[in-house]
Amino acid sequence: MSNLSEGARRAIILRLHDERVNKVLPRGAQTQVANDFGVDPSTVSYLWGRHLEVLADDVLDDDWGNRMPGNVGRKPRDRSELVELIRAVPVEERQTEPSLEAATGISRRLLSSLKSNGVLQRHTSRIKPTLTPQNKMHRMQFALSRVNDDTMEFDPLMDVVHVDEKWFNEDKDRRSYLLLDGETVPSIQYKKIISGIENLILAIKDTFDSVDIETIDNIFVTLAKVMECILKEKATTLTSFLTWARRS
Repeated sequence: MSNLSEGARRAIILRLHDERVNKVLPRGAQTQVANDFGVDPSTVSYLWGRHLEVLADDVLDDDWGNRMPGNVGRKPRDRSELVELIRAVPVEERQTEPSLEAATGISRRLLSSLKSNGVLQRHTSRIKPTLTPQNKMHRMQFALSRVNDDTMEFDPLMDVVHVDEKWFNEDKDRRSYLLLDGETVPSIQYKKIISGIENLILAIKDTFDSVDIETIDNIFVTLAKVMECILKEKATTLTSFLTWARRS
């Protein structure tokens, strides 16, 4: 049977209905309809027989519909074993596909297939929530309040105090996870490690001091290491280091 569209199937059945005489198809009607639609007579016979079965069962359905979808082609593979392997991996180890591949042994191609099929879904967790529409509106209102109506220029804000603190974030503000259906996104309540420059230098300096000099001898060091050495020899705090640097 040729793979006809649903519109063609419906047209054939309606045409056969028109050909009936006293609710009976005359001899040769199916062959004539098949010739008119350019299909094999067996196709018309099959459609008509299926239509009569539906009428006999009193089923109000589109009996001319194609039954191929879902019944042909390669059947989907059972991914339950892969799902259980992934579920056994802690969520913290599922931030990237390479890390999940290393933890489960599942190839990256299969992981991508699971993502395409919706079995795996990527979700993002942030320490700070994204701006709400109300937050954005308040920011826009603040910016517009600094516009001079006469000159249409922004206020230079010379009478406004700006507080700016530089931080070295040793932890991520945002994490992305590969989660299965039904798993909740891990929430990050606070930043566990946020250090100022003074604390960071002090921590590195203490670590540097604890290392045996023979261990680091003849090893290439970075600018940060050089600064640590200067701090060690010429200053004890960041303020005194800056004072020494200006005099040098």
